Amino acid sequence: MCKTIGDSVLAGSISLFVAAVLFSTGKSKYIWLALSVVVVGSMQWVDAAIWYCKDRGYDTDFLSRYILPIILVAQPLCIYLGYLLLNNRIPLFELAYLAWMCLFFYMWITDCEETTVDSDGYLIWCGFDISTSARMLDLCMICFPLLYYPDPVLRFIVIGSGVSTWIYNFPRKSFGSGWCYSQNFANLAILAYVSYSNRT
Repeated sequence: MCKTIGDSVLAGSISLFVAAVLFSTGKSKYIWLALSVVVVGSMQWVDAAIWYCKDRGYDTDFLSRYILPIILVAQPLCIYLGYLLLNNRIPLFELAYLAWMCLFFYMWITDCEETTVDSDGYLIWCGFDISTSARMLDLCMICFPLLYYPDPVLRFIVIGSGVSTWIYNFPRKSFGSGWCYSQNFANLAILAYVSYSNRT
């Protein structure tokens, strides 16, 4: 989700570090966030691999067609699994997720073309111009379980970062990959808040 291999690796490393700190607390509410940070941050490593392949003229079809959608589908799933650490199941959400996942995989894999670079320097995954409805549905799948997050400050940081980045990236064709720096900001804000909270 970054413009270069270096930025992608740095962002992915920050995500892993923040997730490790959250996991180390042993608290369910932080483990919930750690699951979210790991799976969202893993996209940085896939982008780094795509940049690496593109820089050397290697084919990126496998990464773009199969690995990217697996990570994207795993994001709301891992957030929901974190939700289940503290809350009861929501069968309707599970059915909606299953339907969304099947449709997402089918459309992504069948419509995927070459991943290109937009004029803003970000990747256009599979050459997609992602529809407004698909963008909104993806945001809802990710944010809905987070509405139940018990800490209002962390809930604001995570959802606020996601929604504001969604709005900022909305007009871009590289919508899907333009989340690198806001994700870093959110991760560092989470780390600062958790560190402060554990001291007081």
